[in-house]
Amino acid sequence: MSKQRVSRLPAAGSSFLALVIAVCLVGCSASGDTEREAASRADGYVSFDAMVAEYEAFQEELPLPDGVEYYEQIRPAEPEEYGIGVGEGAAYSEYMCQWSRAYVEAGEAGDTAAESVALASLHRQLDHPATRFYPDGGFHVEVNNAELGDTTRMEQIVAANCPAGGVEEIHENRREYAEKVHSGEIDAGTDD
Repeated sequence: MSKQRVSRLPAAGSSFLALVIAVCLVGCSASGDTEREAASRADGYVSFDAMVAEYEAFQEELPLPDGVEYYEQIRPAEPEEYGIGVGEGAAYSEYMCQWSRAYVEAGEAGDTAAESVALASLHRQLDHPATRFYPDGGFHVEVNNAELGDTTRMEQIVAANCPAGGVEEIHENRREYAEKVHSGEIDAGTDD
């Protein structure tokens, strides 16, 4: 059985959806494999369950806008491993994505109070430890530009990376992608 490892997340400008798909398709063995889990922790990789626990722990630290929920991680078909920190990075990416969407939508609606809350939420997490996964340091440019009145880059990120359908659209996109990977239509680039 092949084993794939993911230890870094894509840059902030990369497709959020690609991140979601990669995080969902690259996982680890079922829980209860404690000997293997201990070995994988020693080399910097953890099981799917450990990644999900990390993802869920950071959800409490990074609350989303009212009415928005974190997407659920789906166990991959084959045992895989995640680099320590992938769950944290996935939660951070979802936080920045959803607050960026809230900011853009508030601006479109002319709701300056909601726009201020969203921008403050984004600004508060600019130096979150998860930015270590982003070669360019995260969302600094987008947030700084928005503070100066230029929302172009933030609008582009929201359009490309934050599906308007929220969790349902993310799930549908992941299912479609997984089907294409399993059928061989898309090469997921797994290592043997």
